[in-house]
Amino acid sequence: MQLYLTDEKGLTPSECAQRAGVTKATITGLLDGLERDGLVRRLPDITDRRMLRLQLTDKGRDLLSQMLPDHFCRTTDLMGNLTDSEKKTLIKLLNKVRTGTSAMLDP
Repeated sequence: MQLYLTDEKGLTPSECAQRAGVTKATITGLLDGLERDGLVRRLPDITDRRMLRLQLTDKGRDLLSQMLPDHFCRTTDLMGNLTDSEKKTLIKLLNKVRTGTSAMLDP
């Protein structure tokens, strides 16, 4: 989704790791599989050849376009039984959990 929503220059692996709250090693492993399946490509950065940029391939973009409507419907159904107050409480709790996710990155 990160690559789906970004501009044509893509993201670096470090940016993806930071946004997802995971280690660079985790992203590298994920990217290896996505690249092998033809969903993502790694390209040299045009301003710094030492850096890599990630972009979705057409195949990756098509796959997400097919999956997202069903995903959004399922998510809506999942949350459908919660009241507005419960949804607000859940969001607050998830934000608290998210602020602690950095503890999961330390060995």
